[in-house]
Amino acid sequence: MQRSLLPLGATELESRIFKLLLAVNDRYKLNCTLRVAGGWVRDRMLRKVSNDIDVALEGDVDGKAMTGEMFASYITKYQVEHDMETHHVGVIKVNPEQSKHLETATTHIFGEAIDLVNLRAEDYADSRIPVVRPGTPLEDARRRDLTINALFYNLHTEEVEDFTSGLVDLEKKVVRTPLDPSITFHDDPLRLLRCVRFAARFDCEVHGDIVQAARDKEIHESLKKKVSRERVGIELKKMLTGPSPGRCLKVFHDFGIYDVIFESCKCDKKGNVLTATPVGFTEEEWNEGSKHVANMSDILGLEGCIATMLLNLDESKLPNHPKLEPFLQSVITNGLKLSRRTTEVVLLILNSVSTFTSFWKNNEGTIGSGRELPEEKGWELDLDHLEGKGTPHPSTPLPQSNRTVLTTAMQQAILKYDNEGEQIVQYYWKQAAVISSIKCFGSEVPGRHLIQQVKRDELLSALPDLKPCVKGDVLMTSLKINGKDVREAYKKQLDFQVEFPSANSGEILAFLSKVV
Repeated sequence: MQRSLLPLGATELESRIFKLLLAVNDRYKLNCTLRVAGGWVRDRMLRKVSNDIDVALEGDVDGKAMTGEMFASYITKYQVEHDMETHHVGVIKVNPEQSKHLETATTHIFGEAIDLVNLRAEDYADSRIPVVRPGTPLEDARRRDLTINALFYNLHTEEVEDFTSGLVDLEKKVVRTPLDPSITFHDDPLRLLRCVRFAARFDCEVHGDIVQAARDKEIHESLKKKVSRERVGIELKKMLTGPSPGRCLKVFHDFGIYDVIFESCKCDKKGNVLTATPVGFTEEEWNEGSKHVANMSDILGLEGCIATMLLNLDESKLPNHPKLEPFLQSVITNGLKLSRRTTEVVLLILNSVSTFTSFWKNNEGTIGSGRELPEEKGWELDLDHLEGKGTPHPSTPLPQSNRTVLTTAMQQAILKYDNEGEQIVQYYWKQAAVISSIKCFGSEVPGRHLIQQVKRDELLSALPDLKPCVKGDVLMTSLKINGKDVREAYKKQLDFQVEFPSANSGEILAFLSKVV
């Protein structure tokens, strides 16, 4: 075992919490060894702030292992005796889907949440749900996912205890499993995904033994069999909302688990689950975009990041050629168990990416070059046309000016919930514009200019507000239509507003009366 001191020591509040825990242990002669475990120790060794204080208990009471709930009850008793504020002791029950394999007690000390659980060892069979028994510090360290998460801080000696190679791996920025990674991943394949997440979060290299084990098809099958799709979706969300989604993409490719993550859970006629390997962003493309948009993952959000992973997947690449959109919907909704709203937004972004991409390619010489978009005046608003006195007839398709094409792309990336009255509208065109520009131009000069324009909201600044001028109740009354026809009226209204930004509500209603 290797020992070390905390680089910056404990904070004043942490020291007060630790002294109280030791006082409880001494006051009631519990004879427990108290250690802070896992993430808090790792973060403090990295000189980072952490509020994740998990206390691991080693000791017996009447021949039985001290549990978190038992120790928490003594904390409450001590607080009452010393006229201190007390809190309800919560008990987090065993929940394998949340990686909780042993009951954990939660209480508060000086306003900070503290988790308490006894040291444990885990024995696995055919499930990722282990048989849990009290363990030693070494057994507890070895059952953890990574060495950097297997460190302890002994409250009695005020030293960090390393029973694996966590301190060295932290210094060298390497993620490694305490045991043979094949054993670690077979026991609980969820650790494979956690490995991806922590490698990206702390910008660590993945140890070669992990990469080799992670490519094992048996482990891939074990991941499908033992880990629920809900849990896969939760881990993916954590990765994509973390600091380095692009790094996660690279590790997915290195591990060969892209098709394991993105399976539809729909079966063909023979009962085989349909999977496909999308050609998403490469790490290089992600990094290139990040050079010009420092907060790219914030701009893209969860839905935009998922969209980057599902690019360039067409129907010809799918087994038995199912329809693309239902397949993608199944990947997100059934394969990752993400919400219906998330699914809708991802599909909206992907549809808009396609339109933006066509526009960039058709205007490659102008877009992003620093020059303005080609001037196209479109039609002048002429009420004679609306009265049927002139040509073309208002039902004639509007000319596809640059503004119209761009706004069409924007409209495809709008999420609407209401069919009548007030709309709940959210815009996702910026995500689509960034994704498509990186995919089209990469590191080329047009791409760099374009990304900067998108970032500053300058690219489409001249476009009209896409919020309909005429509300649903007015449309229904003026046009004498019912609720089910309002959606189509909204669409035609928006198309008209794009070409005639200065049109007022009367002119819009006059137009709609001829085409709805």
